[in-house]
Amino acid sequence: MQAIAHVILNRMRDKNNWPSSIKEVILQKNSFLVE
Repeated sequence: MQAIAHVILNRMRDKNNWPSSIKEVILQKNSFLVE
C-alpha cells in the first residue's frame, strides 16, 4: 500500500510527467495482481 501512496504522491507532484506516472501506476497494479 505504501508503494501505491508513493506513486500517487509523485503523480500529484509531477503533473507534467503524467504519461510516465500513469505507466508506473499500471506497472504497480499489474505487479500486485500477479502477486
